[in-house]
Amino acid sequence: MLAAITRSWTLTRVTFGVIARDKELVLFSLLSGICSLVLAAAIMGPRVAARLASGEGPVSEALDWAFLALTLFGLSAVTTFFNVCMAYTTKVRLAGENATPGQSLSFALARLPRVLQWAALSMTVGLLLRVLERVAGGLGGPGQLVLKAAHALFGAAWTFLTLF
Repeated sequence: MLAAITRSWTLTRVTFGVIARDKELVLFSLLSGICSLVLAAAIMGPRVAARLASGEGPVSEALDWAFLALTLFGLSAVTTFFNVCMAYTTKVRLAGENATPGQSLSFALARLPRVLQWAALSMTVGLLLRVLERVAGGLGGPGQLVLKAAHALFGAAWTFLTLF
């Protein structure tokens, strides 16, 4: 296991070196941020405006949750998509070749079903961890300690699984 951590750390340092030498890679982070802002505004903006204007009742609360879930999934998908672009570009550059932004976008688009599946899984795990954290915060005594430990354990396991 120590070898895997050492290898991952070495790869991380090399990757940041590639990014430092090739500013073009920052493009995907910028595109991700812009797309995320546009997506969130497009999905939640009209809903928030309608909610403020009408003061809707309990049925609208369900709609709020649906819009929130749609927004979270969309943001997760955008982030995952551009992370795939970044990973592909970095992999190609580390092999000594050149990947244009267009090639990287095409690579990610060709894998869009997998990107969306991963985005759904990532969003779900993130929400479950958040729920566990909130429930733990509302408890007292040993229950809180157990749930906080479970949150830390599952969070670390998820980070480990997705990092290596």
